Amino acid sequence: MTKRDLIAAAQRGDRGARDELARACLPLVYNVVGRALSGHPDVEDVVQETMLRVIRDLPSLRQPESLRAWVLAIAVHQVGVYRQRAEAAARVSPVAEVPTSGADFEELAILLYKRQGWTRTTGWCSRSGGRRRPARSTGPRPRRL
Repeated sequence: MTKRDLIAAAQRGDRGARDELARACLPLVYNVVGRALSGHPDVEDVVQETMLRVIRDLPSLRQPESLRAWVLAIAVHQVGVYRQRAEAAARVSPVAEVPTSGADFEELAILLYKRQGWTRTTGWCSRSGGRRRPARSTGPRPRRL
Protein backbone atom coordinates (compact mmCIF):
# COMPACT_ATOMS: atom_id res chain seq x y z
CA MET A 1 0.00 0.00 0.00
CA THR A 2 1.43 3.37 -1.02
CA LYS A 3 1.45 6.36 1.26
CA ARG A 4 -1.27 8.01 -0.83
CA ASP A 5 -3.47 4.90 -0.51
CA LEU A 6 -2.79 4.75 3.24
CA ILE A 7 -3.87 8.39 3.67
CA ALA A 8 -6.98 7.85 1.55
CA ALA A 9 -7.94 4.77 3.59
CA ALA A 10 -7.39 6.65 6.85
CA GLN A 11 -9.54 9.51 5.58
CA ARG A 12 -12.32 7.05 4.79
CA GLY A 13 -12.22 5.80 8.38
CA ASP A 14 -10.07 2.65 8.17
CA ARG A 15 -8.76 2.20 11.74
CA GLY A 16 -5.75 0.14 10.70
CA ALA A 17 -4.67 2.74 8.16
CA ARG A 18 -5.23 5.53 10.68
CA ASP A 19 -3.12 3.73 13.31
CA GLU A 20 -0.33 3.07 10.81
CA LEU A 21 -0.38 6.70 9.70
CA ALA A 22 -0.23 7.87 13.32
CA ARG A 23 2.74 5.55 13.97
CA ALA A 24 4.49 6.99 10.93
CA CYS A 25 3.92 10.62 12.00
CA LEU A 26 4.66 10.23 15.70
CA PRO A 27 8.51 10.38 15.54
CA LEU A 28 8.34 13.56 13.46
CA VAL A 29 5.93 15.21 15.89
CA TYR A 30 8.00 14.16 18.93
CA ASN A 31 11.14 15.55 17.31
CA VAL A 32 9.62 18.93 16.44
CA VAL A 33 7.75 19.44 19.72
CA GLY A 34 10.66 18.15 21.82
CA ARG A 35 13.07 20.60 20.22
CA ALA A 36 10.61 23.49 20.39
CA LEU A 37 9.97 22.95 24.11
CA SER A 38 13.59 22.01 24.93
CA GLY A 39 12.63 18.70 26.52
CA HIS A 40 10.08 20.25 28.90
CA PRO A 41 7.98 17.67 30.81
CA ASP A 42 4.87 18.83 28.93
CA VAL A 43 6.25 17.63 25.58
CA GLU A 44 4.14 14.47 25.73
CA ASP A 45 0.96 16.48 26.38
CA VAL A 46 1.61 18.72 23.38
CA VAL A 47 2.47 15.70 21.21
CA GLN A 48 -0.75 14.00 22.28
CA GLU A 49 -2.84 17.08 21.50
CA THR A 50 -1.10 17.40 18.13
CA MET A 51 -1.76 13.78 17.21
CA LEU A 52 -5.40 14.08 18.26
CA ARG A 53 -5.80 17.06 15.96
CA VAL A 54 -4.04 15.26 13.11
CA ILE A 55 -6.35 12.26 13.39
CA ARG A 56 -9.47 14.36 13.93
CA ASP A 57 -8.74 16.72 11.02
CA LEU A 58 -7.38 14.08 8.62
CA PRO A 59 -10.53 14.17 6.45
CA SER A 60 -9.82 17.87 5.73
CA LEU A 61 -6.39 17.11 4.21
CA ARG A 62 -6.86 17.84 0.50
CA GLN A 63 -3.40 16.98 -0.83
CA PRO A 64 -2.06 13.69 0.55
CA GLU A 65 1.44 14.51 -0.74
CA SER A 66 1.58 17.47 1.66
CA LEU A 67 0.91 15.33 4.76
CA ARG A 68 4.32 16.04 6.32
CA ALA A 69 3.99 19.82 5.97
CA TRP A 70 0.40 19.66 7.24
CA VAL A 71 1.42 17.66 10.34
CA LEU A 72 4.31 20.05 10.99
CA ALA A 73 1.97 23.06 10.76
CA ILE A 74 -0.34 21.49 13.32
CA ALA A 75 2.60 20.70 15.63
CA VAL A 76 3.97 24.25 15.42
CA HIS A 77 0.49 25.64 16.10
CA GLN A 78 0.10 23.41 19.17
CA VAL A 79 3.49 24.54 20.51
CA GLY A 80 2.29 28.14 20.13
CA VAL A 81 -0.94 27.36 21.96
CA TYR A 82 1.05 25.70 24.77
CA ARG A 83 3.34 28.73 25.11
CA GLN A 84 0.39 31.14 25.21
CA ARG A 85 -1.26 29.12 27.96
CA ALA A 86 2.01 28.92 29.91
CA GLU A 87 2.49 32.70 29.68
CA ALA A 88 -1.11 33.31 30.78
CA ALA A 89 -0.65 30.97 33.74
CA ALA A 90 2.55 32.78 34.73
CA ARG A 91 0.68 36.11 34.79
CA VAL A 92 -1.84 34.83 37.34
CA SER A 93 -0.75 35.82 40.83
CA PRO A 94 -0.39 33.01 43.36
CA VAL A 95 -2.89 32.83 46.20
CA ALA A 96 -1.44 34.52 49.29
CA GLU A 97 -3.76 32.87 51.77
CA VAL A 98 -5.56 29.57 51.45
CA PRO A 99 -8.39 28.84 53.86
CA THR A 100 -8.30 25.62 55.81
CA SER A 101 -10.53 22.78 54.69
CA GLY A 102 -12.77 23.32 57.73
CA ALA A 103 -13.18 27.06 57.08
CA ASP A 104 -16.66 28.41 57.48
CA PHE A 105 -18.50 30.82 55.18
CA GLU A 106 -17.37 33.93 57.05
CA GLU A 107 -13.67 33.07 56.71
CA LEU A 108 -14.09 32.39 53.01
CA ALA A 109 -15.95 35.68 52.50
CA ILE A 110 -13.28 37.63 54.39
CA LEU A 111 -10.57 36.01 52.30
CA LEU A 112 -12.46 36.92 49.14
CA TYR A 113 -12.84 40.52 50.30
CA LYS A 114 -9.12 40.74 51.06
CA ARG A 115 -8.20 39.34 47.64
CA GLN A 116 -10.44 41.85 45.87
CA GLY A 117 -9.32 44.81 47.98
CA TRP A 118 -12.64 45.30 49.79
CA THR A 119 -13.01 46.63 53.33
CA ARG A 120 -15.10 45.12 56.11
CA THR A 121 -17.88 46.86 58.00
CA THR A 122 -16.71 48.28 61.32
CA GLY A 123 -20.10 48.91 62.92
CA TRP A 124 -23.66 50.07 62.43
CA CYS A 125 -24.80 53.65 62.08
CA SER A 126 -27.55 54.65 64.55
CA ARG A 127 -28.47 57.88 62.70
CA SER A 128 -30.20 56.27 59.78
CA GLY A 129 -33.80 56.94 60.72
CA GLY A 130 -34.27 53.72 62.64
CA ARG A 131 -32.77 51.52 59.89
CA ARG A 132 -29.53 49.71 60.41
CA ARG A 133 -26.93 50.42 57.78
CA PRO A 134 -23.17 49.92 57.69
CA ALA A 135 -21.15 52.71 59.25
CA ARG A 136 -18.46 52.17 56.63
CA SER A 137 -18.78 50.99 53.04
CA THR A 138 -18.01 47.42 52.14
CA GLY A 139 -17.12 48.46 48.58
CA PRO A 140 -13.65 48.64 47.11
CA ARG A 141 -11.10 50.79 48.89
CA PRO A 142 -10.65 54.28 47.38
CA ARG A 143 -7.55 54.52 45.22
CA ARG A 144 -5.10 57.39 45.04
CA LEU A 145 -4.28 58.79 41.62
